[in-house]
Amino acid sequence: MDVHGRHLDETDRATPEPVPPSTVLLGLDPLLWTHARLFVSDLLRIITKHDTLQGIWWYHTHPIKKVQVSGIVAGREERVGRYRTILLDDGTGVIPCVQWTQDTNGYTPHANRCPLSLGSLVRVRGRITEFRGSRQITVDEMFLEPNVNYEYLRWLEVVDLKQSIYDKPFQPPSNLSIHDLFNTSESDLHSVTNNLHDDGLLKHAKTMYELATKEASRPDARDDHLKEAIRWLMEVHIMGNATGSLLVEYAKIRAELMTVAENVILQQYKSDNHPITPSRINSAFGRALNSLIDEGFVYLQDVQRDVYEVIKPEQNLSAYILKILENETTKRISSLSKGKGQVGAVSSSFDGISFDIILFELRQPKCPFSRCSASGVREALRYLVGSSDVYEISPGHYKVIAL
Repeated sequence: MDVHGRHLDETDRATPEPVPPSTVLLGLDPLLWTHARLFVSDLLRIITKHDTLQGIWWYHTHPIKKVQVSGIVAGREERVGRYRTILLDDGTGVIPCVQWTQDTNGYTPHANRCPLSLGSLVRVRGRITEFRGSRQITVDEMFLEPNVNYEYLRWLEVVDLKQSIYDKPFQPPSNLSIHDLFNTSESDLHSVTNNLHDDGLLKHAKTMYELATKEASRPDARDDHLKEAIRWLMEVHIMGNATGSLLVEYAKIRAELMTVAENVILQQYKSDNHPITPSRINSAFGRALNSLIDEGFVYLQDVQRDVYEVIKPEQNLSAYILKILENETTKRISSLSKGKGQVGAVSSSFDGISFDIILFELRQPKCPFSRCSASGVREALRYLVGSSDVYEISPGHYKVIAL
């Protein structure tokens, strides 16, 4: 019998559990870098902690750190100005979802603008954490879902992903071994692992795009389905771009998703004899793109040419934050050194730029990253610390290494 009291047959005894990959190869699995779409019961009973890496969990042989779940709000608690907690019930279990609301710059994250009441259907994205021995989700984004059929569609999506990706063992490339990793030059290893990682992410993005377009073709399709299709099509475009550009032209998105947009409009104007018009198509795309901007996924890079730039914490956002740190550091050192004449001494005693200052600069109306979530900013800062561009001199305070 197994731990759940079930009798094991000969097949169960003969088929050992797949062994998770070595820690060295974790980053090659694209599931580590995306929001894994799972059931609450998976988070409570199936996933297990990584032995040594904080924040990393195992779903069978796949490493994950971020998840997406959807369900009904079965309970809620809020402390104004600090946090709010909901109990999310997806039919397989109930899990607390905690959203911290503190932001000294007066900016309300997207998740906090989502009005909630008992019985609301919501979609939650965030990290798996523990509090007093119990698992919970620390929320990055939360969305209210108006369509009562959404939960059933998500169930089908999770089941499909499990069968096609999640429940299949992660297999590192057969031509790459740990021995190879330790006997390869740093530059060659960086090139190989980057290419493999990018290929995995592109494959995942294509799978998610296919799922999004399928959902958008259903009889109950709505604006949110078009938005998700645009999101994943943009991911496919930028990952397939050999130059590494994060720019996507609206004209290309529109051409590829015209059928999806027309189906969404048909569902919204069923009583109209001629529902599909150019103005309605433009409005549908406009609403979807504005929603993606509001979520901090993209910003309008060129108004004249209708070009959007996808926001990536490890690329354009981190580069922008580095400029903020450099400018603020230069101003502070210059201000402190007036009358002292010892710039070096002032620089060494300088206590760094606080996280709140960085957020304040990003929230300026003309900043292209003004809609980015605080969690995205922290992710960009972790990248800058990891790349040795900045270091955290004290909790929440950063200094540029070159200055």
